[in-house]
Amino acid sequence: MMEKRWWVPLLLALGGWLLLPIPALAHVGAPYPVLVEEPVGPYLVSALADPDVGTGTFIFQIAQAGGEPAPPETEVVLWVTPEDGHRPEGEPVRAQWEQTRDGGRFVARVPFDAEGMWRVRLRVAGEAGE
Repeated sequence: MMEKRWWVPLLLALGGWLLLPIPALAHVGAPYPVLVEEPVGPYLVSALADPDVGTGTFIFQIAQAGGEPAPPETEVVLWVTPEDGHRPEGEPVRAQWEQTRDGGRFVARVPFDAEGMWRVRLRVAGEAGE
């Protein structure tokens, strides 16, 4: 009868090990959508935001009116202003084009010095206009 139960302590030890907390290798919280195929001039813009204090990240997918992706030369610029007015509008931040396995995207890393509500101003300029 003992021969048949040798695996019980092993199974309990393995189950206990699986319950131990393990640090995550990814950042806390996923970026969330702030724009979904919204018209910005002659473009359709989708944006994800991860506005962490320190450096916040904005990720943009930009399409021209016909639906084709905006080329890498497209200029995407943001300005941020705290709604509480503790400082004036920040310096412009230009998004950089990045190649991904699903095509390309524009990524901007923006400094945020405090938590709270912020206004974001966006400018897109390229071959389709501004």
